[in-house]
Parts: sequence; structure tokens; C-alpha cells
Amino acid sequence: MSLKSWSFFRRLATRPSPNWLEKCRLPGPPARRLDNAAAPECAASERENESAAAGLARCAGIRAGWGIFRAGQFCLESARRPMKCVGMPEPDGLGEWFDVVDENDQIVGRAPRREVHARGLTHRAVHVLVFNREGELFLQKRSMTKDTAPGVWDSSASGHLGVGEDYDTCAVRELAEEIGLRTTGAPQRWLRLPACPDSGREFVWVYRLEAEGPFVLNPEEIERGGWFAPGEIARLVREEPARFADSFRLIWRNLAARGDVPS
Repeated sequence: MSLKSWSFFRRLATRPSPNWLEKCRLPGPPARRLDNAAAPECAASERENESAAAGLARCAGIRAGWGIFRAGQFCLESARRPMKCVGMPEPDGLGEWFDVVDENDQIVGRAPRREVHARGLTHRAVHVLVFNREGELFLQKRSMTKDTAPGVWDSSASGHLGVGEDYDTCAVRELAEEIGLRTTGAPQRWLRLPACPDSGREFVWVYRLEAEGPFVLNPEEIERGGWFAPGEIARLVREEPARFADSFRLIWRNLAARGDVPS
């Protein structure tokens, strides 16, 4: 729309008469006469109708212009509002989305959780191992409702990084969400694992933390939890590996290879 037309419609919108659209009404048809004077009256009626039709055309143009003006106002008001990406779910719950990364752990895109797991896309995760003063490790038994590794033993707390989230922030969040443990900062980084089939195509940072509990377990994530001596965990991983999540067994093997836990 040109600047001249826009100025016209702005003036139109602020006209002082609130009833100006009333002039756009057509007059009713004139009464018909049955005498000999009907001819000249019909000619006058035709002139009146022509005048009314011209008036209607002008009013229709005004109405159309008013509609364009209001549409322009709507566009300006919409432009002032913050834009929201329609169709992009929030990064939690059923609409959880992850950053997708390349072989160097660099973000190359994003995808819904279900698609990431179904297609085996490379993404990011954290595991936190919580020890007490006696050196026992707290393990959680995953809920049977989990979409991966249901009903098996796993790290004290673990989870995926959400879109735009970093490893340390995720570790703090997962501790609070899964076992109710709130920390003032990120735990100590202990071990980094590359993405591979055993890790579920996840780049993983493993954290270590000392805490005594008791913990408040999230029933949607965890069936139950318990303290285990490292020697007992090592025996169970060797003799009954199916009782543990693949990612936990991978973490334990790597820690044992470094001499940090019993093998």
C-alpha cells in the first residue's frame, strides 16, 4: 500500500462522525403511479437509482478501504508481538526435544526424543554416581514405564540434555528431578564417554558426588533405589549383566579399567 493511500485510511479511521456508514444505505424504490404521469416519474426514479447506485459504489469502496486499513493495523500489532514457533513442542514431557550432534559432539540439529531413539541419532546425556561416606553407591531401579531399559538398575541419576542445555546444568537438574537432591553447583566431572551403540548413541559425561540421603524418588522415573558396595556391583555386573542398563555397564567397565572401581 502506498504512503498516500495509508494516510487516507488513517484519516478515514478518525472521522468525527460515528454514523458515516449510515449514508451507504440505498433508498427504497419509489411508489409506482398508474396514471399518465408515470413516465416522467419513472425517469426521475431512474436518475435517483443511478445516483443511489453511484453512492453505493462509493460506500463499497470506502468499506473495502476500511477493511484494508484494519488488516494493516492487525499486521502492525502482530509484528509487535513476540513470535512463537508454531508446532515446536516444549523440551519436556511428551514433547521433549534433544539437540542432535555430530561425531565431534557439535550440534547439527534437533529432533523429538522418540525420533532420536527410533533412528539412532547421536545426542547427549549425563550420569551422576552418588556415593555415601562408607563408599557405597546409590543405584536406582528404573520404572517399568520408561521407553528405554525399563526395570533395570542404573546410575543414581541420569538423563538427556534438552535443547540448548549444557552438561553441567543437566546434571544438576536430573539430581533434583529424579532423587530430590539439590546442589548449589555441578558435581565433579569424572569420566567422559564417546557416542557408541552401548551408550545408546549418546555422548556422556559421568559425574561423582557424595551425599547421604535420604532421597525423594520420582515415581515416574524410579521404581526403587538402594545402596550397594562397589564389590557387590562388580560381581553382579559380571554374573547378572542383564539386571543393569547397558549404559551403566559401559560406565562401570570404563571406571574399572582406570582402577577407580572394582572390576
